[in-house]
Amino acid sequence: MNQNMEETKANTDRLPRPRPDQNGAVESSATTARALWESLKKKYKTEDAGLKKFIVGKFLDFKMVDSKTVMNQVQEFQMILHDLHAEGMKLSESFQVAAMIEENGA
Repeated sequence: MNQNMEETKANTDRLPRPRPDQNGAVESSATTARALWESLKKKYKTEDAGLKKFIVGKFLDFKMVDSKTVMNQVQEFQMILHDLHAEGMKLSESFQVAAMIEENGA
């Protein structure tokens, strides 16, 4: 009975082996929950950093143009600020105004 409990614990420490799809590809090579967790953390931290870099780039590249209405451009700028805030990057209101003035030569 005790040996059976040890086998059960050993089996719960390992993830079930993924079955190959029709082409023989296997989804994950992780054999333990810890390995899977580390793999997921690495993947999503990299994606998160890429997303933050993309949003910061949008903020730095934002320019007002004559071909769009002022209201549309203000909304676009507000969406960029919302995306920055959603990613945990907060900018003071005075910085936001100063950045817009500086970028647009006002």
